[in-house]
Amino acid sequence: MRCRICDGLPPEHRPYVVWHTGCDGCEEHDRDYYDEGVVVCADCIEALRYAGIGLDGDACVIDLQCSLDMWAQDTLWHAFWTPERVTVCEADCARRYLDRSGNKDVAPAWDWLPKGTWSDVDEFKADLGSALCRRFLTDDMDGLAAAYLKQGDGWVSTSTQDVRKLAERLGGDAYRRI
Repeated sequence: MRCRICDGLPPEHRPYVVWHTGCDGCEEHDRDYYDEGVVVCADCIEALRYAGIGLDGDACVIDLQCSLDMWAQDTLWHAFWTPERVTVCEADCARRYLDRSGNKDVAPAWDWLPKGTWSDVDEFKADLGSALCRRFLTDDMDGLAAAYLKQGDGWVSTSTQDVRKLAERLGGDAYRRI
């Protein structure tokens, strides 16, 4: 009996949940998940809580791991580059989740870029501009915004989460600094 999210065995001294709901887009599996349930360990329950993901009827079993992976990497990126946004408990939970799920070698501060949507470029600059400039050792916030963002209808959002791709777009020494 392994945790459906991190694939770890729930420790004997910690509680776990057998979740009898959720979907994966396949009626056959949906029925199995409801009838048999899926095991979710206490550590993953804690991570889900920090990520703001509930085990309700709208949650899809197969999306939980991907959602938690993204949350953990984003949390650890912010823990390094914008630490005022993350509590120590959140960062610790995110690191434990990545370690348990086979991602011990992942270093989100260097290998990850945060996703986001902002009303305009100025809001992006105020939100993440200086942290990303520090990350890529540049003071060209306009160039960074042009390389990192895509324009929508009344909004801007991230165009890539690939660190190397963004470094290449920034040109110069940014690629070698990774």
